[in-house]
Amino acid sequence: MANKFNLKVITQTRVAYEGETEVVVLPGLMGELAIMSDHMPLIVSLAPGLMTIKNEGEDRVASVFGGFAEVVDNRVTVAASDFHWPDEVDKARAQRALETAERTASEATSDLEVKRAQLAMRRANVRLELSAYVADKGRSVSGS
Repeated sequence: MANKFNLKVITQTRVAYEGETEVVVLPGLMGELAIMSDHMPLIVSLAPGLMTIKNEGEDRVASVFGGFAEVVDNRVTVAASDFHWPDEVDKARAQRALETAERTASEATSDLEVKRAQLAMRRANVRLELSAYVADKGRSVSGS
């Protein structure tokens, strides 16, 4: 059995996950970052993307949107701006959001409008990626 550490995922409104885990893979601004037991202290900004919690051969995947992660003394705290388990994602709504953002980007008249539309596209794409991941696995990987 691999060494474990405590992982806590929080948002402004809830504790989305709390427990021991072997590995957590986070979407950092500079790319994916895998955290394991006894990792050096670290604070990292998070990008919109998929977060994977690996524990005893099982993967639990969720979407995370912004925030940061702190690693210290075999504890990882993820403070996410937004976080969703697969069963919290409405695929049809995410698809509509993507289409709206693409239309907004194509009609944008300023750099700020383009950047906002690009962020909205990324958020919708992450939700769609999460839905696709679950569909590909053929099983639920959600919940706490």
